[in-house]
Amino acid sequence: MMGEVYFKVLYSIQNIHELFSIVCFTVLFLISFTVHRKIIPKGYFSLDEIAYMFDLKRFWTASNIRCFFIGAIIFLGYYQFDIKSKTVYYSALGLVSLIQVFPVIMKYQLYKFWEGTYRFKLFCANIFYVAVLFFMGFACLEFMIPAIQGEKGYIDTVYPSINFVLGIFFYIFPLFIQFSVQRNADFMNSVRINFLHTDTTIMLRNIDLMNRKNSLVIYYKAEIKKNAEFYKMDPELLKSVLLIEEFNRGSLIQSFIERLLINYFPEIVLKQDMSIGFGQVKISTASRLLNISEGKALEELANPIKNIEICARYIRLLINQYAKNQFRSSVYNDLYDYIAKNYIGAAKATMYNAVLYAAILRGRSKIEMEQRLQKEKDKKNKQVFVKA
Repeated sequence: MMGEVYFKVLYSIQNIHELFSIVCFTVLFLISFTVHRKIIPKGYFSLDEIAYMFDLKRFWTASNIRCFFIGAIIFLGYYQFDIKSKTVYYSALGLVSLIQVFPVIMKYQLYKFWEGTYRFKLFCANIFYVAVLFFMGFACLEFMIPAIQGEKGYIDTVYPSINFVLGIFFYIFPLFIQFSVQRNADFMNSVRINFLHTDTTIMLRNIDLMNRKNSLVIYYKAEIKKNAEFYKMDPELLKSVLLIEEFNRGSLIQSFIERLLINYFPEIVLKQDMSIGFGQVKISTASRLLNISEGKALEELANPIKNIEICARYIRLLINQYAKNQFRSSVYNDLYDYIAKNYIGAAKATMYNAVLYAAILRGRSKIEMEQRLQKEKDKKNKQVFVKA
């Protein structure tokens, strides 16, 4: 049905002006898909990186964000710039799909999808991505816009509102898919474990870049050091947890929404037992940790300096619990496994997110140790050089 519509309009480009419009909207779609990675949590990877880690939840969430951009751009072009030709929008979406999907399919030879289950899944993920783009364009152009203009739309009915409702349903359809995916438990499996090293490398790289440029860790460096010393822990451990949580928390928009909910809808925040602030500590956890009411705990977590202190206090508690656990070796590989599992509230230490979290903590600890040893070595060499 959608394929017929697309191929019908694809070869009906009327003039150079329409061709120029197609190029402009293609660029606009590409820019919006790039921008969306800056305003949603930084944990979302690009299509190219899906080949490293097959994460349907991440894939569909990112796709849903793109859906809203698609609708906004189509409505903007249709009403603000008076571009009524469906050829422009379908062709632009087709070019965007080709630009984004084709290099990935070729690079990882996903076109040989019959050679393995994992490759077939990756191939389908990219094809689904293309389908989502056209699905959104189809919903806007064939259902919602005609209904707004009082026309019959794709389905020949005397009630335009029916087309509009159907358009909304088609538009949010990927959200239902995302919901069904999120209901599945994210346990470790033999396929994903093979990609753990790559995932860890990508995360370590992104966290390192964030730490150098625009992280809150830089601003609160003195507070982190003070709390690490007070609670007798490696400052790098506290720093690493805060960096990971800041990375997962993501953008200024998400921080703004969190602040908005705390200030104007605290009852919702308390009811949902949300993770708050720099260290993303749950309200119930802070309440038990400080032996105060949840309302007071929310106030404490909303303060960045207090949040760091609560985060450090919680990590110290986990370290103490790990030290007292006589049977830890049969469940956890090391302290990082225990901290990761409990800090993110994973059901088991073998859940993929917990394993990845622990691997990042372990990796940053190793990097910091190597840097520290190198500094000591350089210092000794300098002293020897001065004496000579």
